[in-house]
Amino acid sequence: MAGMVAEEILLAETDDIGIIYDNICEHIYCDEASASDLELMNITNIKDFELREEDIADAWGYLVANWSAVKLEAEYLIEEVLRDSAHLVVD
Repeated sequence: MAGMVAEEILLAETDDIGIIYDNICEHIYCDEASASDLELMNITNIKDFELREEDIADAWGYLVANWSAVKLEAEYLIEEVLRDSAHLVVD
């Protein structure tokens, strides 16, 4: 969930928990969340799920408190994906 919250903070450029919550619920409902994210949130039915705004707020608080480390890991992961994709051969 923290990954989805971080993505919303960056993409939506907001720290409003209500907006982040609504956006994450929409991503889940529209089948835009990864299977691993859904599994970690114990969501088995994307059309009928329960997600507490308090859980989003907790993840947001963790991210804010640890933003430097989160940012470094995100930059590393982005570089790794770019490096890996450079090795792909496209027909």
